[in-house]
Amino acid sequence: MWISLRPQAGTGNWQEVVLSAGEAITIGRSDADLTIPHDLLLSRRHVRVTCYRTYAVVHDLHSTNGTFLNGRRVYHSRLQTGDVMCAGLQLIFVTLHEDATVCGTS
Repeated sequence: MWISLRPQAGTGNWQEVVLSAGEAITIGRSDADLTIPHDLLLSRRHVRVTCYRTYAVVHDLHSTNGTFLNGRRVYHSRLQTGDVMCAGLQLIFVTLHEDATVCGTS
């Protein structure tokens, strides 16, 4: 499995982020893997997204303004394709992808 996180046009100066199983990313204003310093509503380390082999999760990192998933405040939640995550002013579209399997391989 892999996951793509895509910003809504105009909400951030960053490009789509792709995570493979076993990878994680921290998003925040500073001291994060993906830093967005101009978003003053983001905490320094606001949210972490982790991709596992069969699912992905979002963890709010005790942010001041909270992390929202589909309009609902979350602290820890499993992600699904079509989810819209909001952290600070960032609207992030979530897409989960199953690993492609090639016929004849094991």
